[in-house]
Amino acid sequence: MPLFEKIDGFFKKQFIGENKDEGVEKKVKNKETPAMDRAYRMLNMPEEIDKLHKNLKEIFREISIEFGNKKHELEDLNNRIGFLEREVAVLKNQKKEMQ
Repeated sequence: MPLFEKIDGFFKKQFIGENKDEGVEKKVKNKETPAMDRAYRMLNMPEEIDKLHKNLKEIFREISIEFGNKKHELEDLNNRIGFLEREVAVLKNQKKEMQ
């Protein structure tokens, strides 16, 4: 599953609830959003805060790994481009010498 979908799903589950329709119905009846309701409950439940914190740490760890991998890929591409630029310069010099 792509990282963005994991993050999106995590926040929907944490702050909207499993059933979107249930959340909308609850909002209309109570005039409170499911996120506010969850936030109030979390203030009184430290284990919920710890669980949320752990999940967020895992998401950010995955993000940093993903960006680290992209950084290495970019460095590799940059090295290849540099090599090709040097090769082109050598070939241009050889062409001039041949003329």
